[in-house]
Amino acid sequence: MKNIFQKLGLGLFALALSLTMTSSANATITIAALTATSSGALTLDGAAASAVALGSATTTGAIAIGDAQTTGAFTLGAGHTTGAITIGGTSMTTGATTIYGGTGTGAITLTPGTAGTIVIGAADGTGAITVGSSSTTQTLNLGTGAGVATINIGTGTAANVINIGTGGTGAQVITIGSATAGPRIYVQNSAPNGDTTITAAQTGSTFFIGAAGDDFTLPAPAAGLNYKFIVDTLYTTTPMTIVTTSSANIIQGPMMVAGAIVACVAEDAIQIVETAESIGDWVQFVSDGTSWFMHAEATTTGAMTCTLVS
Repeated sequence: MKNIFQKLGLGLFALALSLTMTSSANATITIAALTATSSGALTLDGAAASAVALGSATTTGAIAIGDAQTTGAFTLGAGHTTGAITIGGTSMTTGATTIYGGTGTGAITLTPGTAGTIVIGAADGTGAITVGSSSTTQTLNLGTGAGVATINIGTGTAANVINIGTGGTGAQVITIGSATAGPRIYVQNSAPNGDTTITAAQTGSTFFIGAAGDDFTLPAPAAGLNYKFIVDTLYTTTPMTIVTTSSANIIQGPMMVAGAIVACVAEDAIQIVETAESIGDWVQFVSDGTSWFMHAEATTTGAMTCTLVS
């Protein structure tokens, strides 16, 4: 029995000596499946300039931190002042997550590699992506760096709806371009074939027309709707007409025909007459919500008339 205790004592002394010796140098402790539970705070710490690694050798397994947490704060790098905090070398998936700059005034920066791309909202979904929803005054900057920026908005392949300045209750100030570099604006256009009912969704469009007998019906008037029709093909039989919906007598305005002004008052149609029309003759309509105000020009006498259909 005495020998047993002597051997046990020597073993414990050797273990203590081994731990003491390895504490002053790098040491590796390998443990099988392990669960560590603390009734208080659980701290993993190293020396001032040392690295603390969790799962640095793990390749395909999961590293879980805070899986069971349901309430309370989950804090990463709360006392961090210099250097980088890197999360995910390839991809990272989060649940409902809020990222904020704490109570300080520092910036939150998302920076890719030299040729990297930052993608927000790439996965398929129906939720909204909101940038700048504060109720206080904010400045949102996009492409304000010193380099040449190409800013694409709504360039996807779907039928995008792009709204700018449509949600404010006060006066909206929208500035595009500058005194030295104005915007490039492409006008929506089409060449309708056959009798066509123009829709409100086509507002702002230019229609290139020139087929004998084609009739174009304007939508019900609504404030701001506007259309332009330009003759781009000559025809020799049957006039083209542009008429109001339900033949309402609400077309008002002048047309310039061969240098002479023709006043159209409470009309319901504009007629572009065959054999007299010229390429480039045009008529434009703008609505105030009640009437269609028209302005037109035709090169040849009798090429354009305002005519009551009913």
